[in-house]
Amino acid sequence: MGTQDPANIVGSLLAQMSTYIPGIGPDISAIFNAQSKARANRLTLDQEEQILVRHAKALGLLFIVVDAINESPRRSEITACLVRLASQLGNLRLIVTSTGDPDFDLRSQPLHLLEVEMKPSVVDPDIQLYLHNALDAKAFLSHDLRLDIKTSISREAQGM
Repeated sequence: MGTQDPANIVGSLLAQMSTYIPGIGPDISAIFNAQSKARANRLTLDQEEQILVRHAKALGLLFIVVDAINESPRRSEITACLVRLASQLGNLRLIVTSTGDPDFDLRSQPLHLLEVEMKPSVVDPDIQLYLHNALDAKAFLSHDLRLDIKTSISREAQGM
């Protein structure tokens, strides 16, 4: 799911859940029927959250994965949305990834956190493997050029 808009997260989750929980569709229809045509049949984030909370309680564990939240210009809104959901749903588990962005810190939120810091030394072998596979498939590049590219990228990657 994209992290550009908090409603994308909740809306996508509702769409996926509606396959398993038939009551979600009628809830959405009821809201559309009650609101004016000027709203162009769009749910607000608050409406989506209410529907999600109402129906997610019937599920077992519910996992939401948000990758690279620090790259979203709306990360504070997304974080607030996820915190609200987590405070209402005891069966919700969040997996949120972020690089070391000093402006973004979930530790200040009222959540039970398990923080795992990925160090470059852990990621570097994956980068090496990716470079090896990606560049060795480029037979039109000379061996020396492929080696130079691998060395340069490896040296500058710093775990990214």
